[in-house]
Amino acid sequence: MNECEESYIATDGNKQKTAADIYDDTGIMGLICCHDIPLFFANIDSPGKQQKYAVALISHLFLLLLETATVVVFTT
Repeated sequence: MNECEESYIATDGNKQKTAADIYDDTGIMGLICCHDIPLFFANIDSPGKQQKYAVALISHLFLLLLETATVVVFTT
């Protein structure tokens, strides 16, 4: 099992995969509708589990919707 894990660069959390000074983004988060259609994306530029990206996406959605719209938020 260790040999398989060591053969992939993505599994090595200590190895630098890109030049950090060139790229600010470390991931992407998306907001999709119930039909799996992407609505908005946010570039994740800091590591760790942070809720600010989800809050920013949902806040942006509410700015564009009518006040009478119904929104349901699911998380996994």
